[in-house]
Amino acid sequence: MAMIIKQRKTFSVVYKSTEKEEKSYPIWETYFDYSSALKRKLEIEKHGEYDLDPITANTKIIDYLQYYVNAIGIKIWSPSRYQSNVGVIHNYIAKVVVNKKIKDVDKKCADKIFSELEHVPALGKRNQIADNVIPISMLRSCISIFKGAFDYLVANEIIKENPFLHINIAEAPKKSTVEWTLDYVHCMFQNCAETKLYVFLHIIFSTGLGIYEVLGLTWSDVHIDDDYDEKSYIESRNTLRRLNKNTVYQLDQNLIIRKFPSYSFANTNTEVILMRKKEGSKKVNIPMKVAMLLREWRRYQASMVFENIVDLVLTLKDGRPYDDRAMKKNFQNTMEKVPVSGLTLVKLKNYGQKYADKKNTNAALYYDRLEDVLKLPENKENFRNIMRKEKALHIKELFKENLNIEGAMMNDLIGALNDDLDLKQELLNKLLGK
Repeated sequence: MAMIIKQRKTFSVVYKSTEKEEKSYPIWETYFDYSSALKRKLEIEKHGEYDLDPITANTKIIDYLQYYVNAIGIKIWSPSRYQSNVGVIHNYIAKVVVNKKIKDVDKKCADKIFSELEHVPALGKRNQIADNVIPISMLRSCISIFKGAFDYLVANEIIKENPFLHINIAEAPKKSTVEWTLDYVHCMFQNCAETKLYVFLHIIFSTGLGIYEVLGLTWSDVHIDDDYDEKSYIESRNTLRRLNKNTVYQLDQNLIIRKFPSYSFANTNTEVILMRKKEGSKKVNIPMKVAMLLREWRRYQASMVFENIVDLVLTLKDGRPYDDRAMKKNFQNTMEKVPVSGLTLVKLKNYGQKYADKKNTNAALYYDRLEDVLKLPENKENFRNIMRKEKALHIKELFKENLNIEGAMMNDLIGALNDDLDLKQELLNKLLGK
């Protein structure tokens, strides 16, 4: 099969030659945008211009692992797990297996591989400083990949036994961490000034839904009873994720509801997608106060958002989805105002569903104790944003006719460009003569 490999600002399509020679060799074709590389990849696979060598004991480990994750892993792992394992192979495993072949690996060799892995420098996550050595979580991922991949070789009688089965990583000493309390939860809500995050936090705390499930909710998933009684519920059917474009290509396309285009001018190798859950839908009840908050949020959203194409519950004001990158940035800013550190979203979700007593979960107890109706955070920018929206729509209509905008209208245009990225792209196209 052909593969797309990103190298800084270029994309390389890699496949093996089909010429009748004693040894096949890899061919690299480089493109400067992902769409061109993907088009070439599809052409190669459609017309059989590549040679997929059978897996044998003489196959290089790194070549086999790349085949394994793309042919088998994508079918058994979640999209995020698949994407993570591709990164683990490229960033860690490839640095220690080098030219080793499947036949070279016995228990002694497996021990040596993991001894070398323990000294590979870690790569820092987004906006984080890297550690000096690979974290234990990555070592566990390496073990899981090796064990699964070599089990497949045993099952297909390419090797007799799995040389990695005896390897285990000792449990890391547990650090004492701060746990959520109802006081911390209340403090968080009081310090949350971002409306979208405020709604998101109430949903995740009250329902126990996962982060990507909440971000993927549409208004058709939200069922609010007119009397706000126990009949109000959410039906979770979708997830919203930011994934590598090559990961998106590997997914079952029937699960993808919509792909959201990049709104930045720089090329990006990721894509935000709304997709159906493989495991099907599930229903969760909504507390009365959260149901009332959601109705208020929907009215507010209608007055603020330019366009909501797929009717998402959580969107930015220009209609783009409120993805995990934007949400986590808002959450980090909010938690800086809370007098404790180490309180995470996953912990919040789990804490809300734990039982405070024999009858009530922590979330149910919290909303029962609230005397006031939940209100969206007061934001001084709200009125200004509504006015900007009206001006931007007006400018957009004028802009379709000509580019002769001067004086005060130019200031309005600048504000409109900041608010509407589609308008910004349209202006750029006009200036480039497209």
